[in-house]
Amino acid sequence: MMILNVAGNYLIFNAVKQISYEVNDREIFHNVFVWFILHIAGIAIFLVVMYFLRLIHEKTSVRSLIDIFTGLGMIEFSVIFTDLWLLVAGSMVMWFVLIAAARFLRKSYERIAARTGTEIFVAVGDWYYWGTRLAIVFVGFIIMIALILQIIAFYFLPSSIQSRRTAAFAVGPEF
Repeated sequence: MMILNVAGNYLIFNAVKQISYEVNDREIFHNVFVWFILHIAGIAIFLVVMYFLRLIHEKTSVRSLIDIFTGLGMIEFSVIFTDLWLLVAGSMVMWFVLIAAARFLRKSYERIAARTGTEIFVAVGDWYYWGTRLAIVFVGFIIMIALILQIIAFYFLPSSIQSRRTAAFAVGPEF
């Protein structure tokens, strides 16, 4: 599933890269590039945290693992709770990185909306950002709305994109 996620994000990355090239705005590409790298890093961090915490779990007893993280050592937890702790720790680290990534994607979509006049990109950026922040509570439901809006936003892009800034200079200042 993560491979399909990264593959889909690569397609979005290429589409936004092309839009950045067409409107001659490197900031759009920079923001989506940082989003793409942070998104992959978030998944990688999740996998690495899970791997290393699992190694700690296998090499130490449950009681010594509790002593390391809490210092209490009074309560004997079962292996199920330790595995749950590993899952929560890895998920939280990934979640914070994905929130940072979503901020960059939001900035990129706001600039696309400003340059192309396709205002739905602002809504896509907002839904994606807040969906990522609330993913723990709503389990990704809001992100699904953002993905549907993203498809609609790319559909409504004009067939030839000309930067609004370039168009304003070609015609003259607007009063």
